[in-house]
Amino acid sequence: MRNVLSYVAAGVVLFGVLGCGGMWTMNTSSEKPSPQASDDKATLVIMRTTSYGWAAQISNFLDGKLIGQTKGKCYFITKVDPGKHTVICQNENVRMHEINFEAGKVYYLQQAIYMGAWSARTEYDTLNPQIFEEQKPECEYFVFSPELAKDEEDAVIDMEDAKKERNEQIADEKEYYAKIDNLKGF
Repeated sequence: MRNVLSYVAAGVVLFGVLGCGGMWTMNTSSEKPSPQASDDKATLVIMRTTSYGWAAQISNFLDGKLIGQTKGKCYFITKVDPGKHTVICQNENVRMHEINFEAGKVYYLQQAIYMGAWSARTEYDTLNPQIFEEQKPECEYFVFSPELAKDEEDAVIDMEDAKKERNEQIADEKEYYAKIDNLKGF
């Protein structure tokens, strides 16, 4: 039993250390705004409601360009032009979704995180405005600062690799992809 606990503890430490590398492109804000709809844009909210893997930084992209990162218990807000866009989260794995955004609507995604082989793995889940408001007091609000990216390569993702990974996963996970790809705004 002692050996099992030692392995579990080592895994938790390894997950915490390996899952937190890379650049951080977010600035802390003292305010905690609620998302606002606008007539000409959609609003995307990405929230990480858990402190599990707190230091693991998960990158989020819109059409291949970095829009923000999450770490334990935080959220950020991005304005999106109406139409179909790819939303991608990446760390040890990549999850790519094609969402049709409508102007005047707010779209909520929950950043899920779980243990991978070498670092944190991630995916999205749905979130609604009520859960967002319940979780908001416990979460930090971050603002994306593109100037913090070390160079342009840090702020983009290889879309071909993301599409390849999506195509490999989608056959086995049709319900998951359909749920996120068909996300509706509020």
